[in-house]
Amino acid sequence: RLQRPAAEAVAPNLCSSMLPAGDGGLGEDEESLLRRIECGADLAGVQWAASELLCRLHRVPSSVPQHAAEVLMDRLQSIAGPGAIEGAPTWSPPTTGRPLHANRVLGGGPALAAAFQPLPGAELEAASSLLAALLDLLHARREDQVRLREHLMETGSHSPGCFWLFLRVFASGDLDHGGAAFVRCCHLLALLAEGDEHMSRALRSARALDLVADRLARATKGDALGTEWLPFATAAAHLLQILICEEDTQCMSIADPTLFVPAWAHSRKPDTTVDALIEALRRSLVHVGGHMVAQALHTSALRALGTVAHLSRSQAQRMLAVKGADLAVAVLRHDGSDEEAVSIALWYIAELAPGSPFSPKAIAASGAEAAARSAMSKYPWSQRVQVEAERVIRACQG
Repeated sequence: RLQRPAAEAVAPNLCSSMLPAGDGGLGEDEESLLRRIECGADLAGVQWAASELLCRLHRVPSSVPQHAAEVLMDRLQSIAGPGAIEGAPTWSPPTTGRPLHANRVLGGGPALAAAFQPLPGAELEAASSLLAALLDLLHARREDQVRLREHLMETGSHSPGCFWLFLRVFASGDLDHGGAAFVRCCHLLALLAEGDEHMSRALRSARALDLVADRLARATKGDALGTEWLPFATAAAHLLQILICEEDTQCMSIADPTLFVPAWAHSRKPDTTVDALIEALRRSLVHVGGHMVAQALHTSALRALGTVAHLSRSQAQRMLAVKGADLAVAVLRHDGSDEEAVSIALWYIAELAPGSPFSPKAIAASGAEAAARSAMSKYPWSQRVQVEAERVIRACQG
């Protein structure tokens, strides 16, 4: 007890000594912090101000000014570079090598430009702190979600360059830092896109699906992350699920809406996304293992994959070919898997069935029928589990 006041007295001086040169210390009010974020030339000072604003938000949410979200987003876009302001950046790839492959996958435009212009380390670290403050601010004040979504969509109606910051963060890889910025970008865009068809469509048009999936695939293979793989993969899978599963009312423009296939799901366009999610599930469920319950990564990935399989028979065939049904069965075999996880895993297996005339044999070989019957006995009160389990059993029996 005698030593504690002395330690507390030293703490403010220690914090002040860690501030960037020229900072006024911890006595700045929230408006001063926002001015430092908006106008500061030193990224270390901007990073500190964003972290301090985040602390103030957690202590007294009402103390943060109403225009804070706009200031944070504008600074993020200034860090991203002129592509966020001057319209969609372009980049012409050479005719050979990885750039040519990336051009085929991304189809040109801002996503291709971002793929070869990742953010440097200092900008990534500053963006990470700004994204942390902005994400918590949006969770605390729903009205800021509406304003920021409208701001992005208003800019995006003229050019997908409004997503330039996010695209550059998604493209930043092979580094020992930047993983936290990627995770926060994924959660921020998922928060804005969930339940908003237009936002989801704009992100798909900017090829966010391909960039996120490509980064997830490289991380799963062992690229440096700057953070743990599980939260990294979970954030990526969550955003992919939101963008893939969001309702698309364009299906109502044809006579039979059930036959509608969105542009991003045609032919081999979803290959990168499907491969990345399958490999993430395999790493988590097979190579790492040890899960007592189904993780958010598992449910998000299975939802996304099941939706793709529902839209594209060729993709369902690919999932069967790489033993995608076995991964869902692994989720069903977890003793701690809850009703939601079980129903999602069963639904995913059932969606694979129409993909090929050989699917009954492939699904039965995974042990899906026994797992489905076990799920029926485990959750006899759940109508959804009973319905999906019956679908799986019928699929196994042909």
